[in-house]
Amino acid sequence: MKLQHLSASRIRTFEQCELKYHAKYELGMKEKVHPLTIMGSALHKVFENATLARLNGGDAEHHEPRFWVDEVCKKYHVLSENRRLLIELMNSAIKWGYFRRMDICKGAEVRFNLALEDGTKVVGFIDRLDVEPPRGDVLDLKTGKSLMENLEKDWQSRIYNIAARHLYPEITEGVSISFWVLRHRVQRVWKHQLHANQDCEELMRVADKIRSCKDAKPTPSALCRWCPLYGECEAA
Repeated sequence: MKLQHLSASRIRTFEQCELKYHAKYELGMKEKVHPLTIMGSALHKVFENATLARLNGGDAEHHEPRFWVDEVCKKYHVLSENRRLLIELMNSAIKWGYFRRMDICKGAEVRFNLALEDGTKVVGFIDRLDVEPPRGDVLDLKTGKSLMENLEKDWQSRIYNIAARHLYPEITEGVSISFWVLRHRVQRVWKHQLHANQDCEELMRVADKIRSCKDAKPTPSALCRWCPLYGECEAA
């Protein structure tokens, strides 16, 4: 298979179903997007706008997430019932202290694009990144119904640790990765430089596995209905 770059979502897709990966990332087929996924993307944009407004100054009203709700919901075509959920989750994040310590915040939706030793690129975004050397703090908003599982092995947390250190080499001690599962609670895992070293090696092995896949096999699951090949794949 072709591999333009790695990301947590691409690895997750490949592990879920090789054929779905082939459809999305080799054939360029569009995946069906669940309305709640659209709502989640809109919520992230609301907090990105409010965070950047606070960091860059400007009108105080722009600092508040509620200022951006109507504009973002319209742009993302968020359903009315999901708009209510967005506001509920937005208020939870504010209540939990999303805007604390803005003095050490380096940005929202912070993009990273790094290369491993074998040349494999790793690309993604960090919802919010705080740096107070020698430590870093990654905050990731989650709008799903379920809590995260196995944070130590989750590729998102592992890649965030690598990316934060790549962007800010002054992070020489622990990185706190916090998943704010807004329907439940905050889940947190600590990652260190040793983890980053080990995970870079593992990422290169994952990249080799994807590149060496010559015959993508389907893996049926509850997610099949959102696959670009749904209705065509015999395994679904």
